[in-house]
Amino acid sequence: MTKNKEISDCSTDRNALHKCVVRIIVESTLQFYSGLYTIPVTRLVIADAVNYQLHLLKHSVCETVCLQTESNSDLEQENGVDVVFSTYFTLNKDQQRRQYKKTNRYSYFNQWENSLRRLGLRGLIFHDALDSSFTKSFQRNVYLKKVILGRRSLNDDRYFHYLQYIEKHPNITYILMTDISDVTFLRDPFELMRLFDNHLFVGENIKRRFIGSLRWLQVNVLKCFLNGTHLNISMCMINRMTPSYNAGVIGGPRHIVLRFLRILTAVLETLPEKIDCNMAAVNYVVHKYFNDVIFTGFPLNSIFMRYESNPVGVYVTHK
Repeated sequence: MTKNKEISDCSTDRNALHKCVVRIIVESTLQFYSGLYTIPVTRLVIADAVNYQLHLLKHSVCETVCLQTESNSDLEQENGVDVVFSTYFTLNKDQQRRQYKKTNRYSYFNQWENSLRRLGLRGLIFHDALDSSFTKSFQRNVYLKKVILGRRSLNDDRYFHYLQYIEKHPNITYILMTDISDVTFLRDPFELMRLFDNHLFVGENIKRRFIGSLRWLQVNVLKCFLNGTHLNISMCMINRMTPSYNAGVIGGPRHIVLRFLRILTAVLETLPEKIDCNMAAVNYVVHKYFNDVIFTGFPLNSIFMRYESNPVGVYVTHK
């Protein structure tokens, strides 16, 4: 009776269907590899493959309900578009600041928007609750997408929306994903990306600092990766990774950003939902998969936490 009820739920309820399919994939995969799963290296490879396939499945199942679109015809139909992505989420609590952001406050991102407009750049803000009367007041260079938030932290959740949007819009050529309240643009960052093409551009957290020297980041890694056991890698090795990267400025050409987001979201799928894990996950993914194509530091970004008002030669200021 219970089994029949479960099958019935799978055929009528989207969430139940997702859970059923996920369970079937996990059980069948582990059964198939049962003999090899006792070998640590093989186990890690299998786990990574399963997690990535589950990630793809989840987002294909919920594709029609995860993202609500607004009219951005100019941005979505023109070929060869460069776009700066950011977010303004207010319905869920910001775990980093432990409070809710106020809705419809232009002062929250006016410096970000003004600097885009001054340079003739296009921005796309993913939001969850902005009023239509408020969004209509924007300049032509800033577009908006309304999304439905998931269960993860706001900082983690954004990357799933970014990935889904980029996959649906092949006309986008270069992407820069930034924070919004403390980021401004002094020069066109896409000029830098074209000059040093085929790189992943990532903001440097604190110059020449390794992960283990930043106590807050070390604690974040410990919480998110369960003392390193999740990665089958020692915490000592993670702590020695240098430099430490900042999740507030990340971008590059389409194919590299897509690869980065696919790996990052697959990793985030395996981490605790109630912890803000994006900084730990970004550092792990960048160091493990992109070390040979990284562009960081000057002149991409200002010195983090120095609050430089107009640093010479810098493209993006972040705090």
